Amino acid sequence: MPPRYTSPSRFLSLGATYEVHEDHLELRTRVHNFVIPFETLRGVAVRPPVVLFDAFRTDRGVRLPVRTLKLDLADLAEHVAIDLSKGFWRQLRLTPEDPAAFVEAVQRARTAWRGDAG
Repeated sequence: MPPRYTSPSRFLSLGATYEVHEDHLELRTRVHNFVIPFETLRGVAVRPPVVLFDAFRTDRGVRLPVRTLKLDLADLAEHVAIDLSKGFWRQLRLTPEDPAAFVEAVQRARTAWRGDAG
């Protein structure tokens, strides 16, 4: 089945493409392809540049750093943070072409998936 949303490769994504599917995300980098099922997705949000400052900040104040992997040049632009419930990396940072549109596509797909999954 074709993806619901695709962010094409570009300079800031270091040639990676990011796709939103019916029940998962596919993040295709030059080094590794990540497949993230929605059941392991805790949250997704648009974040400002400079990931280092964001690593200690949450909606509830300061916390210990999370094992975060930047897939591209997320420090240089507005980007997307993906929080995961499983795996070594608990947060991924990436720079799709339009971060807000990517997050919206993920949220729409997750809502539809939850309805389909019961």
